[in-house]
Amino acid sequence: MKINSAAYPSFLPAMDPAKHQDAEKVSAASKHYFVPPQGKVIAAFTPGQSGILVQAKPGAPVAAMDTGLVTYAGVREDSGYTIIIRHTDGMETVYGHLEQGAVRVNDWIKGGETVGTLSKASGSASGTLFFAISKDGKPVNPTDVITFD
Repeated sequence: MKINSAAYPSFLPAMDPAKHQDAEKVSAASKHYFVPPQGKVIAAFTPGQSGILVQAKPGAPVAAMDTGLVTYAGVREDSGYTIIIRHTDGMETVYGHLEQGAVRVNDWIKGGETVGTLSKASGSASGTLFFAISKDGKPVNPTDVITFD
């Protein structure tokens, strides 16, 4: 279910997307998060990259980790077509290397809802998702929050 938030006031805190800060470990024991796609982590988290690369089947649906507001939907130089979602708990998630889809800025997305599909690289049997999480503007290792394989 996508809701255009233009008619609804925003209650989410503003986030400062500062890069290259110290990573922060987040405990996910009390909350259930959805796995964007099941797959193999092929590039581990580093504070400089601030995210991971997950290898999965091309065209696989990519799900939102949690409910939130789409704050960005467009092409980025480093991650191709990218969706960024701000969540109510101070977290922000980034999903890159997607096929362009129907998700737009200011759409409300439910946790587990498909935000796009994994881009199909020409001649490749697998696709690669760039996935990043930040909490209060600080990068978080996604594998500390979600199990991918």
